[in-house]
Amino acid sequence: MHMETSREARVLLASRALQEKRVISQRQAAMLYDAPRTTLRRRLRGTQPRSETASVNRKLSPIEEQSLVQWILELDRRGFPPHIIDVRRMADALLAARGQDPPPPPVGKNWVSRFIQSQPELQTKWTRRLHSQRASCEDPAIIAAWFKLVEETRQTYGVLDQDIYNFDETGFAMGVAATSKVVTSSDRVGRAVVIQPGNREWVTVIECVSASGWSLPPFIILSGKVHQSSWYRDLPLDWTVGVSDNGWTTDELGLEWVKHFNQHTAARTAGVYRLLIVDGHSSHATPEFDQYCTENKIITLCMPPHASHLLQPLDVSCYSPLKRAYGRQIEELARQGVYHIDKTDFLTAYTRIRPTIFTQQNIQSGFRATGLVPSCPDRVLSSLTVVRTPSPPQTTVDDNVTAQAAAQTETPHTVEQLQQQVRYLQERLRRQPESPTSLAIRQLAKSAQLAMQSAVILAEENKKLREENQRQRQKQNQPRQYIASGGALQVRRAQQLAVEAERVVVETEQGESSQRRQRAPPTISSCDRIDVLLRNCLLPNGLILDVLQSSLSIAMSRDNNAWLALLYSDGIVQRTGRFSSYLGTGGLDGLAVDEEGNLFVANSTLSRIFVHRKEGWHVGNGTTNLTCGGEGLRKLYIVESESASVLVLIWHCGELL
Repeated sequence: MHMETSREARVLLASRALQEKRVISQRQAAMLYDAPRTTLRRRLRGTQPRSETASVNRKLSPIEEQSLVQWILELDRRGFPPHIIDVRRMADALLAARGQDPPPPPVGKNWVSRFIQSQPELQTKWTRRLHSQRASCEDPAIIAAWFKLVEETRQTYGVLDQDIYNFDETGFAMGVAATSKVVTSSDRVGRAVVIQPGNREWVTVIECVSASGWSLPPFIILSGKVHQSSWYRDLPLDWTVGVSDNGWTTDELGLEWVKHFNQHTAARTAGVYRLLIVDGHSSHATPEFDQYCTENKIITLCMPPHASHLLQPLDVSCYSPLKRAYGRQIEELARQGVYHIDKTDFLTAYTRIRPTIFTQQNIQSGFRATGLVPSCPDRVLSSLTVVRTPSPPQTTVDDNVTAQAAAQTETPHTVEQLQQQVRYLQERLRRQPESPTSLAIRQLAKSAQLAMQSAVILAEENKKLREENQRQRQKQNQPRQYIASGGALQVRRAQQLAVEAERVVVETEQGESSQRRQRAPPTISSCDRIDVLLRNCLLPNGLILDVLQSSLSIAMSRDNNAWLALLYSDGIVQRTGRFSSYLGTGGLDGLAVDEEGNLFVANSTLSRIFVHRKEGWHVGNGTTNLTCGGEGLRKLYIVESESASVLVLIWHCGELL
């Protein structure tokens, strides 16, 4: 870019020398100023430099394109090369930042490909090698025998198209992204490097789809021994989550899954039998699994080994885009500074991407491509020897938006206003002889445009950063109670257990195990050491023990609440919770209790003493309604509900009513 600017300056000097007749010929001027003779001839004829003219088939202006290229190269340098969809979204953000009314339409689906081809600094690269086609296992005789088995089974049991299902496991290393094509610098040699969190904790997801285009709720297996309530907070209620030591499927979880399958498909069965196409995993071949299928009229067929990439609908149509979509989620989190993906992050990402992959169109295309529904073995048999590459779709040229001509005299605040000022300056400069000064003005205007485009890109990235930071804060504030041990839980039941675990119990439990003790004793030890009883208190003020010394009440001034800490017989804290709350800006002071366990609370802000029974109820008469009457509306009639009475009061300040 610097060389082009320097060359254009020499051409302008040569052109001005000819116009002022300091040189005789174009050839002499080109030699004197080291300017290309052909370019000089074109400038004298009125042809504008390419950098100052926007092509009519370009969606973005040259300045916007340069800003986009710089953003791509910067991400590539940091190890986060963007995907094609990321480039498209950023281009749309630059268009929206123009502030035009109406806003310009977004770029087309093929625009990014044309843009990359027009930029010598850019190219597309795969981040890792493609999987092999496992050609050694593509025996036409074995494949043909498989289709014959499927057809004979369907005829024997009368299985209808909508009763054909395929299920399979797929695994995720939670912090590892899958293969993807990214936009990177054209100077790069070899595969592009993508920075990712890298933690390889394993998660298994069991998905099942039907030939009608419907998918069962997923069955997710996490590594661990107990269930945490935070996993289930935002999951759909019909999903199921199981745990195993390493995140892999076990025979027990395989049996749990087939029960999950029967629960969701029994009422949808159009015929009598359901056909379930499986692979050769050991969890599908246990006697318990087979017996359950037989009892519930489920026919299982096992595919030939190492042929799932040809014969399994899930492998053909769903799992590859699913892995790519998850990889994009992980890379996006890494760009926002999230370098450790835990189970909650995985479940959040999977909840977000799954509806975009398991669509009716994708599922049915998988059954169609594998020759199952409609039955067409030739679709697979022909692909064993003939590989047809589809022709790329024809691209369409988008018309460039007509530039607005009105120049603004005020300071520009949007990209569109700045472009109007630049066009106004360029029009004025064309009326004057070319000079290095005019070129410098053009470069200054270009720098201003680049700065504003960079601000748009930074604003877009900051928006994503704020959203991710907010999600991380919410995740950290979520409680993580252990709600079950081992096995599998449906989300609806897990959320019920989580609610029960979070409920504050305000009565002392007898026979509590000493293993749950987590606080240090509140007394001074024999060595005169003072131990901590409670941490993170909100400006504690008054405190009082009950008569039996089984609970401690604390006045938290900043929280404007009275807290109740239940104690063991030796004084160790069992659990803590809020006992009573008050209005106002805070100000709880002294506390006292009587022999019956009633709690007296002094509230300095309200200038009142509140009395609560030990169960938490407020002691005192409660008024529920009132009205005014009498001369001057000075008589108040008050309904007192607890004693079932109507009270009468003469109000001496009636003029204030």
